[in-house]
Amino acid sequence: MKLEMARLLRDPEWLLAYLARQNVVPVKAPPWSENQFELRRNEKTRRGQVGRHFVSRGLTPIVMEVLGVRDEESCREVRERIKRIRRSLGYG
Repeated sequence: MKLEMARLLRDPEWLLAYLARQNVVPVKAPPWSENQFELRRNEKTRRGQVGRHFVSRGLTPIVMEVLGVRDEESCREVRERIKRIRRSLGYG
């Protein structure tokens, strides 16, 4: 996984495509979290449960920087872009 992430971090477009295939989106982190934003896997879960987190705490700020997530607006834009990529890949 380390080598794969190192390769993906060099190219933001590949990173977006990878996150789209894995069904992972950036979201605002809870107030008690160390980071302002986090990556969360969108899984079909029972009501009230959230998808599991995708990367470690230390890697999250680096991934957010590569994606260009700086505030809630840019987070929403990246999330919408990942959704468009998923639709273009046929994930619906």
